[in-house]
Amino acid sequence: MRGWHFAPESIEWVKDIPKEALDAGEGYNLWRQFIHVMPDGRADLFYNSGFYGREQLYLKVGEAR
Repeated sequence: MRGWHFAPESIEWVKDIPKEALDAGEGYNLWRQFIHVMPDGRADLFYNSGFYGREQLYLKVGEAR
């Protein structure tokens, strides 16, 4: 595909997730990621995380390029 580039590493590592987010359930079983790139270059990352049976949907918003 044209225009696609592979990142040199993951967008986020579980070890780097803040304690407050881990306490709220994020950081376990990161899966089903979707990235939506906006016309201004900003990327929104949607993903599921949490213990089995208690997963939640999370969103991280990137900065415009």
